[in-house]
Amino acid sequence: IDSGIPESRIVIGGFSMGASMALHLGLRFLSNAPAIVSLSTFLYNSSEIYRILEKDTTTRRPQVLFCHGDQDRLINFNWGKSSYERLSKLGTQATFRSIPKLGHDINIEELDLVKLWLMEQVPDH
Repeated sequence: IDSGIPESRIVIGGFSMGASMALHLGLRFLSNAPAIVSLSTFLYNSSEIYRILEKDTTTRRPQVLFCHGDQDRLINFNWGKSSYERLSKLGTQATFRSIPKLGHDINIEELDLVKLWLMEQVPDH
């Protein structure tokens, strides 16, 4: 932002717990950011994010892409899907993509999916 990039073109994201941090930052503080990329993560059921979204239904929030490997043995696939479903019910525009045969990792298929999704959310000028 200080270097002149408008907040409307800044996307944040992360992998694993870095993605959880991106969700917290983006959904709490960056309402003008267009998107959050959240790979192989989840939010705890007691997450402050849920309480904030329940109380404030009028603030615009970034769209969220969740991707999760269906073979993830570190962060359970269902935890990620449940976080997506709960955020969606609270009004967050979110997309969930299951990545077949992927554990707690990133692969080309997932990166291609992220690229295409970002091109839709933040098109070139």
